[in-house]
Amino acid sequence: MNAEEFFNQAVTKFGEGDVFGAIADFGQSISLNPNLAPIYYELGKTCYHGRDYQGAIENFDRAIQVNPEFADAYYMRGSVRYSQGDHQRAIEDFTHYINLHPDIANAYYIRGASRSYVGDNQGAVADFTEVIRLNPSDNNYYNRGVTQYLLGNYQGAIEDLTEAINLNENFADAYYNRGNSRYDLGDEQGAFYDYSQAQRIDGAEGNIDSKDEHGCYGRGIARSRLGDFKGAIEDLRNSLRICSYQRNMAFYKEVDRVLRQLQQHNI
Repeated sequence: MNAEEFFNQAVTKFGEGDVFGAIADFGQSISLNPNLAPIYYELGKTCYHGRDYQGAIENFDRAIQVNPEFADAYYMRGSVRYSQGDHQRAIEDFTHYINLHPDIANAYYIRGASRSYVGDNQGAVADFTEVIRLNPSDNNYYNRGVTQYLLGNYQGAIEDLTEAINLNENFADAYYNRGNSRYDLGDEQGAFYDYSQAQRIDGAEGNIDSKDEHGCYGRGIARSRLGDFKGAIEDLRNSLRICSYQRNMAFYKEVDRVLRQLQQHNI
């Protein structure tokens, strides 16, 4: 068999789920022709699916060395690096990919997520803006809205999260995060509404998790500022009920402190 035949056989074996057989055949193909970038690329994908992440990166490296314009090799290497938490080098890979293919939404999304992980939220917003240009979905507005919030651009966050809600009226996380933005802008009535909507949706879907304890706390503080101390106390008690003391001791103590103050105020 020649290099191309081993390559085709390897692709077939990989498609059938025979990862180790595919790796062996790719190796045979490379031994016969070490200068074909697609062989290294496919071997890298096979290693990745076999959870040999270092082997995957090494083979994507070789594919790029043979063909520096091999866009998909940059994309896959960046994806592996992203999954392994190597966000700075993932950013570099997706930048190479985007330079070669500037209209692929998911490339901007992963680069934006990596930028957010390394603290470059301005860069993340720019990438999420490109994602929205290419695919204006509820999740993409949500991602940009959350990043806007991290930058302190609460009004921009509200606008994006409102778009997400307009596209998906049952998007609980969008309500919750819009509530945070409204709360920080001093719009207690709007925050109360959003936290209530988030909890209504989560309750209907049977979801109770860490955001609900913070949502109850935020709604409680909003209620206290609106003068509804009885409702505020109820929300803070629910926050303590949901919160795990061991998992979030500092938050639990803060909620308990505020609750005691409200209870004394309400006597």
